[in-house]
Amino acid sequence: MKTIHLYAGILSACLLAFSCSDAEKTAEKIADEYNYVIGTQTIGAGYKFTEKPVVVETAERIAEMGSNIIKIALNPVEGDAETASFKNAAPLELAKECPALKTVLDMDFRYVFMWVTVPGVDWSDGMDDAEKRTEYGAIYEFAAYLLDNYRNSGKNFYIGHWEGDWLLLGNYSRTQENIAPERIKGMTDWYNIRQKAVEDARSAVDSDVSVFHYAEVNRVNPAMYHGYDRIVNRILPYIDVDYVSYSSYESTSEEVSGADYAELRDYLFKSLDYIESRMKPKTGIGGKRVFLGEFGYSLPEVGRSAEEQSERAFNTIRAAVEWGCPFALYWEMYDNEGPDKGFWMIDNDNVKQPLYHAYEAFYRHMREVVYSYALKEGKAPDFAYYQKKALEYLEK
Repeated sequence: MKTIHLYAGILSACLLAFSCSDAEKTAEKIADEYNYVIGTQTIGAGYKFTEKPVVVETAERIAEMGSNIIKIALNPVEGDAETASFKNAAPLELAKECPALKTVLDMDFRYVFMWVTVPGVDWSDGMDDAEKRTEYGAIYEFAAYLLDNYRNSGKNFYIGHWEGDWLLLGNYSRTQENIAPERIKGMTDWYNIRQKAVEDARSAVDSDVSVFHYAEVNRVNPAMYHGYDRIVNRILPYIDVDYVSYSSYESTSEEVSGADYAELRDYLFKSLDYIESRMKPKTGIGGKRVFLGEFGYSLPEVGRSAEEQSERAFNTIRAAVEWGCPFALYWEMYDNEGPDKGFWMIDNDNVKQPLYHAYEAFYRHMREVVYSYALKEGKAPDFAYYQKKALEYLEK
């Protein structure tokens, strides 16, 4: 009888160990795939330290930092030998055939943001039927490829573009009030065609992969405070995009310094609230749909202090998390404007900056939060729980 009890005890212990192992694997998977909100990007980096293509090198360093989020330009870069031969290539060709870009897309990033351009389309004077067909076809086939090729990966792809208000204006004027009606109509059509292409691809291809379309605004405050023609007031109410990216320098480092959290929070919240108020409602996407596609602080802005650069960046991150942004993407891993600007997380001497280490520590802490929750509950924490725990960390 004692022997039976002994065997039963051993069997129970083995079953418990097996169960714990399964639970740990599940928690590990959830932690690997979770959206930690903060991320960075690699576009046009001005230096590198290996023989690898610079976009691959920087992507690897973003992953090493602990991030499962990346933003790239799915475009050939002028003067870049790694992508120069793909000039005027359609998005699908770049994704499938350009070795450097394909390598990054194939990497284990869960959330991938892309600037995407379709050659041969110029919406600035209005879109003719041929341009509409070209834009729709290129975006549709690209979205369908992502849904099919990355099936069973659970990846999330976000198709967008660079700062849209500069594109709408056709210049860098901060004071121009009015924009030609044909430019406004052309850009509105462009967004709606892209959105339809993505939605049609989602309907046609059954996949666990998600593909979304976003517009990026960058001059919100001239519309909000002065009524100037900008995307947020003249176009956004008439398009049905999944998300809106805010390249937020005006509200985080130009019109405020970013040093005073209360001031930054107030200013940024007003801009984010205004963007959100101009968006069409959309079913099927939970939570907020406005994110920070760019924010950053150059070294001259912070008196050449790398520590202050990190502190201001984390003030912005804290405000973005508090408002409920689904993402906040820092500009950027390697600088693209030269050492006098210092928009970097790793500098041109290959030195990891305080901001890099702050990101690394945040990921390490929040990954443990998500893992512990998943281990106990058997599922991923919702955004409200994550937001609460992230703010507890950020407010310290």
